[in-house]
Amino acid sequence: MLYAFEVTLRPNYLDNLSSPEVNEENFADQSNTENKKELDCKRVMNKCYGELIFIFLYIAVLFFLFVSLTYQINFGKIYTVLIEFAFCLVLDQVKSFIT
Repeated sequence: MLYAFEVTLRPNYLDNLSSPEVNEENFADQSNTENKKELDCKRVMNKCYGELIFIFLYIAVLFFLFVSLTYQINFGKIYTVLIEFAFCLVLDQVKSFIT
């Protein structure tokens, strides 16, 4: 997910090419906007495909969560699901605390 969002402290490759005036420390000699390089279409499309796959997976996970919770409420034991969900949240918090 972070790769799709490209969450970094420094501007990424596409940011540097699309707006060099914003990133002047990397492009100090290119103060003119006429010197902008054209973006690589393949990289841009790969980034778009990655974001679309992430969005599709997010929607699929939400759909399966909704279907499984509905089934569990109607036919199962809801307290078991709540305990498992709480356990997963605790594990996620421990993992984020460690890293």
